Amino acid sequence: CLGCDGEPDSGRVADVCGVCMGNGSTCTGCDGVARPGGGAVVDSCGNCGGGDDSCGQPPSLGVLPSWLGYACAGREGRFWWRAPSDRAPGDHIVLCKASVPRVFTLECPLALSGGGFSGNAGEGVLPQAV
Repeated sequence: CLGCDGEPDSGRVADVCGVCMGNGSTCTGCDGVARPGGGAVVDSCGNCGGGDDSCGQPPSLGVLPSWLGYACAGREGRFWWRAPSDRAPGDHIVLCKASVPRVFTLECPLALSGGGFSGNAGEGVLPQAV
């Protein structure tokens, strides 16, 4: 067999980063994991592996009625919260009373379910009513 150094039977192999006889450090990210093509990097917010939206506004929680009450389009509303994002500072999630339990998967890795309430998320000032 030809080794990564081009010599037959040298026994030399390339690491996960593609470096001959390397130790994986050239493509190891800030999370300590070596990945071909490069590991996780620190985003502009200072978070390892963040998508530059991790330094948005912190989440906040409120109880309806509030100025978000009309997002439920006449249905009983319970809670709202602002998702942490700097893509749209007005991203809000509203829980409205639904006739049947529903599950909604939002753009961020979060799912709302059960209890007869439905989740509503959108980008911009207010989400569309479900």
